Amino acid sequence: KSGKNILRKMYNHDDGTFSSDLRLSSNNLIIFEGLHPFYLERQRQIYDVKIFIEPEKSLSDHWKIRRDLEKRGYTKEKIIELLRAREEDSKNFVKSQAQYADILISPQPFETIKDVGSEQERINIKYNILMPNSIYLENLIENLNSLSGVNISHKYLEGDRQEIQISGKASSEDMSHLARSNIPSLADLGVDYPEWPNDSLGILIILLTFFIFQDADYGKE
Repeated sequence: KSGKNILRKMYNHDDGTFSSDLRLSSNNLIIFEGLHPFYLERQRQIYDVKIFIEPEKSLSDHWKIRRDLEKRGYTKEKIIELLRAREEDSKNFVKSQAQYADILISPQPFETIKDVGSEQERINIKYNILMPNSIYLENLIENLNSLSGVNISHKYLEGDRQEIQISGKASSEDMSHLARSNIPSLADLGVDYPEWPNDSLGILIILLTFFIFQDADYGKE
């Protein structure tokens, strides 16, 4: 962030190992992703926007079981044992960071997962998002709601927060057109025709992208 290049290791979630040192260059836009980004006070003070993802427990367990079955070769029993052994650490050192987030994203299954970890489960995701009310979202949400198949609710909460709930899907073409008309600053970065996922994740990405650009402009005022 101060304009210097750094060396750091990357953690590979597929096999649970760290890479050798990799060189990262300074840039105008830096995304830091990890399990403990807000745990240290000095570190969390550096970020302009802090986003925390907190999946509903059954969904989180399902994702972890499927990943470890497919990519790490663990048995389901072993994975469940590890999840239980790490519950206290997760509560103290990972989930505790949610309180520091500017934006809190909670992915949730649309319906109850009957068999957590089963390959046969077909899960539709909806998102609940809490974010500061300093960014005006009504026009964007109205435009998103005009897309066939998209469902968004929005309300202001006590204090300085607003809550958005997202579900459904739309065509990638419709979301691309909507993004270009609502986030023109993307073109300034040379991002003219990104491919947006056509489900609720794509809607979430548009919302976050809009917020980040608006927040950056707000910070200049």
